[in-house]
Amino acid sequence: MNRLAQVALVLVVIAAVLVAAILTLAAPLKQDRESLYQVGSLNDLVEGKYDGIASVGDILSQGDIGLGTFDGLDGEMMVLDGKCYKARADGTVQVISAGETTPFAQVTRFDVDSTIDLQGHLNLSEVEGLVEAALPSSSSFYLIKITGTFDNVTVRSVPKQAAPYPPLADVVENQTVFDHEGIEGTLIGLWSPSDTSVLSSTEFHFHFLSSDRTKGGHVLDLDLTDLRAEWDLTSRYVVDLE
Repeated sequence: MNRLAQVALVLVVIAAVLVAAILTLAAPLKQDRESLYQVGSLNDLVEGKYDGIASVGDILSQGDIGLGTFDGLDGEMMVLDGKCYKARADGTVQVISAGETTPFAQVTRFDVDSTIDLQGHLNLSEVEGLVEAALPSSSSFYLIKITGTFDNVTVRSVPKQAAPYPPLADVVENQTVFDHEGIEGTLIGLWSPSDTSVLSSTEFHFHFLSSDRTKGGHVLDLDLTDLRAEWDLTSRYVVDLE
């Protein structure tokens, strides 16, 4: 092979490498749809550590459904259909921008793995019992979603706290509670295994968001009739503590 042919071959190889690199960079990253992504820990909240450590934009890049709170414990977070909402202590709900921060949030990308029909008139405890009995394992995380018209939903929120922050138990004593009857919306729930108690609220934790996106909060109680629960089992658990 003469020198000119060698140079041409080298140029072809370089061009092929460059094209492959460009195509790799241009290809969309594959989304992780089987992980529960969490920022912060429940233990930090209990101890009064309410400063935001991640942005809402960071959270939404990891999941399209979930729950949490905001910097200073400013209300309840509901993530649904890729948007983030805040239920404030005055009962209003607002869409939150990507720049606001959170000390604690849990999200995933929702895919229905199974369903259960919740037949008859049921309260929150009865719903939890039926869903728990249907889950294939108590050692995994499950994102649970129930959509429809609820007979009644009782929710709470808390006002934003100022440093030095009081412990969570003291904040909850000043919560505001709202009762909504005959309300259409989505119940967003998370089941966490018992051995994650330092990091997450074990067993069930529910937030609610109305269909018109004007009401919501942390669920204290509810009544429903003949609705269906969907759940997504997440096989991986990713926690970012800072």
